[in-house]
Amino acid sequence: MFSHSEYTEFYVVVGNHDIGFHSEASGDLHLFQRFSSVFDSPSVKLLSIKGNLFVLVNSVAMQGDGCALCSKAMVELDTVADKLDCHRKSYQQVYENTVMKKRNFCELPEDSPAPILIQHFPLYRETEMKCTGVDAPPPEAKPITNRESWDVVSKEMSDKLLELIKPRLGIITPDKYAVSKCFIPRESTVIALYIMAALSVLLANMRLVYIHLKSRGKRTKIMVDCCVR
Repeated sequence: MFSHSEYTEFYVVVGNHDIGFHSEASGDLHLFQRFSSVFDSPSVKLLSIKGNLFVLVNSVAMQGDGCALCSKAMVELDTVADKLDCHRKSYQQVYENTVMKKRNFCELPEDSPAPILIQHFPLYRETEMKCTGVDAPPPEAKPITNRESWDVVSKEMSDKLLELIKPRLGIITPDKYAVSKCFIPRESTVIALYIMAALSVLLANMRLVYIHLKSRGKRTKIMVDCCVR
């Protein structure tokens, strides 16, 4: 997807730009399965990098509506939560889970830090009034109510993520304001540039053809004049 050296660890956080919004992704599971297989990016993934834990979450699968996409994501979320919560449970609970699920006894070190949650959509917030910094929306946009499951993860699923993951930090991939601050052109602008470039090439080619035909016409006229003389 992006050029990087063989020494760079590369991970993908799935979002709507990859598999579409929920209505599209849940209606065509093959699209997500293909993307997930190629980039090793399930809906919920736990990473341990240099002693730090990261939980990568597919926001599109955080609808909680019982569809196949979301149901599998919930299973993966519960599995990751069990791993993170292993040392907080009583030894009897750990033993029972180990026997029932046939997995190793507490996969993560006991002194593991709280994880960092990374996803595409922000966790639920009613508006952007409390947002500050270079990526904050303009003042006139801050009071606008965010649409759950569209602009932000729904309140219900946000509460569930916080309850199960217990993150020390939440990071989102660029939202509409961060993108605009980075001066990334809109899709309509890119399309317009492509059209303008294509027209420029077409006009340049037409001019070359015209010049070529005009020069051939002059040569033909000279030859005719020579023959007449």
